[in-house]
Amino acid sequence: MEGCAETKAPAWGALPVEQYLIRNWNSSAELSADEQRTELVSSFIHEDVLDPELFRSPPSRIPTAAEVADILEPWRPERLRRIAAAFLEHRHKHDYYILRTYCGGGAADDAKLRGWLDTLFEERDDVGIWPENEWLYVLDDPTLFDFADDYTGVYSILPELAGNEMDRRFMDEDVEKARKAGRVQIRDEPHIPEEEHWEDAITWVAAVRMPFEEQELGLSLRDTKGVPVKECTIYLDVESLEGLKIDCARGKLWETGWYEIPAAGEYKTRGKIIRRLMARVKGE
Repeated sequence: MEGCAETKAPAWGALPVEQYLIRNWNSSAELSADEQRTELVSSFIHEDVLDPELFRSPPSRIPTAAEVADILEPWRPERLRRIAAAFLEHRHKHDYYILRTYCGGGAADDAKLRGWLDTLFEERDDVGIWPENEWLYVLDDPTLFDFADDYTGVYSILPELAGNEMDRRFMDEDVEKARKAGRVQIRDEPHIPEEEHWEDAITWVAAVRMPFEEQELGLSLRDTKGVPVKECTIYLDVESLEGLKIDCARGKLWETGWYEIPAAGEYKTRGKIIRRLMARVKGE
């Protein structure tokens, strides 16, 4: 993957989440600055529809020096702001990111990851990650990303990784796509309970990272708010990653077998999200 040379961090207030923070900050709140920032970042991630003003360039609301010093600058280093800006710029590309949240293995794990990355790039530079682009696609700094099992903890410092769209809702056209897909599966595989077909259809319309014991990584397919929809492990080799990239780019995940990946979290059977969407898709 190429074409993402590292640049300097954007101006303060240029990122949508920064606009959200300064526009919603309550200087009279009883919460500490860290607590209020955490709550606002979480709210930003879970908004159904974000104000288009947050995405204006140049920004319509320039933060004051005090807002930079008190709200924005203490939150995250310039390196993460550069990554966040690149996420926004390349959000419609079908790229993968390697997020390493188990950082206790030290030099041995560093060497394993380095070997896998080098091998991928040497075998196929269009599938592997170019060394000069690792600043963006390989998130493995233990001082920033050591979240262990809870990899979604990275959203607290990189909400841009959760999602960068203004409208994150499951729309009527999404309901119709899931309805059509579910009906096809029910027709073709009548021996499988209908509920399973509906769940598969919903999770694939909704979906748009493990310790280094083997050359495997956790694969997470997530919805527009960064909520895990389906999760599995994937072998870190050219064949697996090339197939995933091609199928994503062509919109063929459903048709090429990726639908067999197990559902995750609130998208599992009886999960909060799957039950709500199931009622819409089935027209109940």
